[in-house]
Amino acid sequence: WDALSGYPAPPEACLVNLYASGARMGLHQDRDEDALDAPVVSLSLGATALFRYGGLARNDPTRSVRLRAGDALVIGGPARL
Repeated sequence: WDALSGYPAPPEACLVNLYASGARMGLHQDRDEDALDAPVVSLSLGATALFRYGGLARNDPTRSVRLRAGDALVIGGPARL
């Protein structure tokens, strides 16, 4: 967290998801934390998968990035939501 986030406070939450082969997660916003200015730090373990992200509205265009085991993705600033 300290090395990647650039955020001055410790993280508020840690969530671990385990997906079966072929599983998918729909587009969503991580809004459960009190500090929505804090980035989300995502660590990928296991199989390579596509990570999709988009804008604030459901109909905004999306993009995908391929994440492999050991990749870290920091989602902050306007992209946070």
